[in-house]
Amino acid sequence: MAQDPRNVTKFINFLFDEDYQLCLKEEFCKLYDKSYVESIFLQPMKSWTPQIQQFLQRLQNKMESKTGKPRKIQPPTETKPFELSRPRPKPVPIPEKIPKMKPSKPVPKSTFIAPREDDMLAKQKAENAERAEALLHHAEVLKPICAFAEKSSKTKAILETIIADNEAKLEFNKKKACPMPDLSAALPVKMNAATIMREGALIHRQEDDEARRLAALASGDRDDSEFLRWKAANEEKELQDQLANIERKHLEGLLSFEQAVLARQQVKLERHFEVEDFKAETKEMMQRYAERRLEQEQEARQLVELTLQGHQNAKDAKVKLQQIKHKLVAEVARESQELLRQALEEAEAELRRKIELIAEIRAMASVPIDRTKFVDLTNTVGHGLLSEMSVAELRERLEFLKVAALEEEENRRKEIAEAKQAKEKLLQETMEAISKHRDQRQTSETTLRQQKQKHLTVRTANIQDAKVLSLQDQLRKRKAERERVAMEFTARSTGHPSSNPQTKESEIGWWEEVARKPKTAEAAQSRVVQRTRQRAAELSSQRARSVDILCRDFRQVTLLEASQRR
Repeated sequence: MAQDPRNVTKFINFLFDEDYQLCLKEEFCKLYDKSYVESIFLQPMKSWTPQIQQFLQRLQNKMESKTGKPRKIQPPTETKPFELSRPRPKPVPIPEKIPKMKPSKPVPKSTFIAPREDDMLAKQKAENAERAEALLHHAEVLKPICAFAEKSSKTKAILETIIADNEAKLEFNKKKACPMPDLSAALPVKMNAATIMREGALIHRQEDDEARRLAALASGDRDDSEFLRWKAANEEKELQDQLANIERKHLEGLLSFEQAVLARQQVKLERHFEVEDFKAETKEMMQRYAERRLEQEQEARQLVELTLQGHQNAKDAKVKLQQIKHKLVAEVARESQELLRQALEEAEAELRRKIELIAEIRAMASVPIDRTKFVDLTNTVGHGLLSEMSVAELRERLEFLKVAALEEEENRRKEIAEAKQAKEKLLQETMEAISKHRDQRQTSETTLRQQKQKHLTVRTANIQDAKVLSLQDQLRKRKAERERVAMEFTARSTGHPSSNPQTKESEIGWWEEVARKPKTAEAAQSRVVQRTRQRAAELSSQRARSVDILCRDFRQVTLLEASQRR
């Protein structure tokens, strides 16, 4: 074994402990049926108990008989110097010859000249177009009177209405291509056999629990209504504190936002003054740059003239060098043509020899060979085996096996159909019980939801807190200060109507626009408050659901205690 025997012994003793198995059984029963847990999980462990005890005894004997051997001490390592060979001197590399490039052929002049066919085609197209226009004009002049077929006013009006209806159906400025589905209506859920049986078992279990609860109450068991009232009062108080805290955090966020906007506007004013100074400095720098650019252009013009003169001298030397190279190229071309002619003659002789050899091989391969073989399906192969049979006998036995398989399949199909009918009948009865239970549960949930909604609307009506009111006053002051700074910035950047008045009407319009901004801010604030109230309502509904779950758990605990006392 690769593991330590002590650790393995501890693990197996822990795994096969009776208390641990009881805990496992309780946890598994929460997920599976009791019979399934006992047959699949616990019974195999009990059956393996004798073998596990023998295995533990062997591990115990192994731990008792294990003795440590003395460790052999190795002598220290003695260092030895390295025996390194002297490197050979590297040979001096021979420089490679620089290859000479062949002179490139000049581009032919025909590449840059358009072909004459394009001009001829363009001219022919223009003539055909003129001829077609003349024929069209002649046909328009000489067409008969019956060709003037105009629609009546009634037909035109009908066509206009049809076109208007088609254009009205088009929605180009639509926000979404497909509308949102209606999620308020209950969607049908397709249930399979497993879900139907599972929900039926759940309904039967709930009915049994309710019957046991009512029997316990009738026998004088205690009720949890007083505890629930105390718990609801505490949760109501916590919810009010939480709503006040949410409103306070929201107002603090708005106040920090107003302070940030005010600081941003002040920075914008400072940057406005800095930009004006920077523009003046930039104008002076651009003027100096233009003067320096004119001087550089004059120097560059002189340098270009000197460069052109040097280029002309280089062109003359290049022409002389090309004439010498042309003479050398002509001599090399004559020698290469002679060598190419000799190579072609040798290749033709080799090709003729190969063709004659291929013709001989094809003549030898064209001789026919008889490969016919006769087969008798009634005879055996003749290997001498006891189970040897012919192909005809094998086919006959396969037919008998197919008939037997078909009969077995038909019997199996009948059994499956009968079992399916019985299962469908059971599922139908279960579905009727489920639909009845769902209708009852839906009616009870609607009444409970209406009662909770009424309670929530009354609970989230007003939130009064001294700190919240003080934060609201600070927020109003910050808004007023921000609007004042914004008016100063607009007056500096675009010109204040009162400092430079043109007409009385423009001044009135400017003050109306300034007065409209606080209204939009108040509208945004009201929307934020509305969203906060909606969030508070959602929190309270979640808290109510959690209270229902706790009450259900408390009821189950009381039922368990009552059953244990019995």
